[in-house]
Amino acid sequence: MYLNGMQMAHNTWLDILNAAGLIPFFAFTGYTAYSLYKVICLLVRSGFSTETKIMIAGIYGGFFLYFTVEPALEASIHWLTPWLFINAIVHALLSQQK
Repeated sequence: MYLNGMQMAHNTWLDILNAAGLIPFFAFTGYTAYSLYKVICLLVRSGFSTETKIMIAGIYGGFFLYFTVEPALEASIHWLTPWLFINAIVHALLSQQK
């Protein structure tokens, strides 16, 4: 839990639980599940090109691989912010197609 004088966990979700508590942990976990649901919706829809689906799946795969090994709240907020932005892009793409 201690790395170079900083107290943090070994992944993003545990880092949020450690730094902020139960309510933010459950809120972020719910947001993570919602974003995964939106990505799966985008991947199964037929209105998007294969290149777009591969790009979105690759980006999300990279983010989740990073989030499982690196704390993002206290150590590196610079990876959390683009993930939120890409979630907004995926939501906008799905809303635009409806």
